[in-house]
Amino acid sequence: MKKHAIRLHNNNLDAHLIFHATPTLPKICPYNLYEHQWYLTEDKNAVGFPIEGENYEMYVTTTELIKEKGYEGLYLYCKYIDIKTNSIKDKLKNRGYKYSSLEQAWTKEINEDEVEEEKNMVAQWIDEKCIVVEQANTIKIDSYYYLCVSNCYDHRDYLKENGFRWNGYGVKKAWVKKIPTQSLQKEEAKLLHLANIKVKVATKK
Repeated sequence: MKKHAIRLHNNNLDAHLIFHATPTLPKICPYNLYEHQWYLTEDKNAVGFPIEGENYEMYVTTTELIKEKGYEGLYLYCKYIDIKTNSIKDKLKNRGYKYSSLEQAWTKEINEDEVEEEKNMVAQWIDEKCIVVEQANTIKIDSYYYLCVSNCYDHRDYLKENGFRWNGYGVKKAWVKKIPTQSLQKEEAKLLHLANIKVKVATKK
């Protein structure tokens, strides 16, 4: 998947930016071929976070909006899935997997004698390196909070540098960071010097 960085020739001027994910073919609508989702990422070699509501072939934004949301310096890319082949998510759902927001993974409980057969099936869709098998009685589930900061336009650069994401983890109109329970007080203390901000601690829905 190619990822591109955009830089204006004259950075003192505002501009509208239009990005297309798939080619436009005569008499063929791209929405009949693909499902789309646009992402942003700090590292061009890493998976980014989805932009909520941006699941169209085209993504339109402005330089003013990029500054407002703190997207400066991020990479933009689109992931599209061939509708005819179905998505991996749907295949996992159909086999009884459920998504765990805490573990950030699709999980399913099966009997020990079914493990190899299940691994072989799922390995047809995803890289086998991404498949982990654990005994149910040994799985350790870490606890997390979501630190949400709003009313913080003047501090957006600081928040971005410290791992916060705008509209992250499905929380709207806030900078959000996923925090292990044991680190919550330490992370809250880092925000004490930021004037006039609003801080909320949430658990995942």
